[in-house]
Amino acid sequence: MLNVDLHFSIGVCSEEVKKTVEIAAFMNKTLPCETTYTDINWIYYPVHGPGRNEGEKIWFSGRLIGSRDKYCVEGSSLIIINAVEEDGGEYVCEAADIVYTYFVNVTATSQQSKINHSDLQHFVIQ
Repeated sequence: MLNVDLHFSIGVCSEEVKKTVEIAAFMNKTLPCETTYTDINWIYYPVHGPGRNEGEKIWFSGRLIGSRDKYCVEGSSLIIINAVEEDGGEYVCEAADIVYTYFVNVTATSQQSKINHSDLQHFVIQ
């Protein structure tokens, strides 16, 4: 799903892009933020729990604030590393000319569940 809204204020046009993204569990996913501006911010709003209303800053003023084990920033794109269900929620990239909002859902495939379950059984037996 892709929605695009245009916002105008005092001679400045900023665009808002909204996308829904599915990520398979334990995979990496790149969320692009296509802008010519270098001063961007990435903010994460979890689906549930603490931080839902105020958000968690991941990348702010050129610095990675979120966990280095969980996130990586390349250019203006955010990479979610080894996604798990708790990584689901809204990821927002804010730049002077555009705002990207990604609605992220992390899903496990039945094959991944079987592999993880059998690995666990194997580990417990030994």
